[in-house]
Amino acid sequence: MPTKKTAWSYSRLKNYESCPKKYYHLSVKKDVQEKEGEAIRYGKLVHKALEKRVGKGVPLPLNLRYLEKYADTLANSKGEKLTEQQLAIDANFEPCDWFSKDTWCRGIIDLAVLNLPHGVVVDYKTGKISDDYTQLILSGALLMLHEPEIQTLDLCFLWTKDKKITRYGERMTRSDIKNVILELMPRIKNYEHAHRSESFPARPNYLCRKFCPVTACPFHGE
Repeated sequence: MPTKKTAWSYSRLKNYESCPKKYYHLSVKKDVQEKEGEAIRYGKLVHKALEKRVGKGVPLPLNLRYLEKYADTLANSKGEKLTEQQLAIDANFEPCDWFSKDTWCRGIIDLAVLNLPHGVVVDYKTGKISDDYTQLILSGALLMLHEPEIQTLDLCFLWTKDKKITRYGERMTRSDIKNVILELMPRIKNYEHAHRSESFPARPNYLCRKFCPVTACPFHGE
């Protein structure tokens, strides 16, 4: 275990890998704040609206009614519905409280529909369509660790801008849980090493020119 422990989530891992220096200022030192642009505002609006529509039957706002077909299908699907579930585990893969001092990994599930021993996990995505299912598979693993009765899961993305649902090709089983974490371990170890050594070098990329709030970075604007 790292001597200086910082819980990770898939989004924190991705942000660190994109640029360690930006991640450090936004998420560790917290001396810089990222402006809430249109994409972030849209993402928050969609997630909250779908949470209320699917979980509580609250009608979608007019500007999101184009998602009603999908929301109605999810809301009327058979099974127990869990919305915006905050799930955390410790380093022994045991469920723990979100804010526990032993928390090692965190994840939020937008929607799970349970018909035990089977379940479906749906992640609302507000960006461009991607075939990277890593975060979704990790969400499935966290859910299985918290709910031992789940034996199989189907994993889906709902792409809100493209009005399309994509499914992970294989049905997830409990035997997949260990492999999910093992495949991520090299990336996790890099993340943990950065925190132990307090080493967060800048990693210039296309975001430097217009989208990075860390103005003190030598690559800002380039």
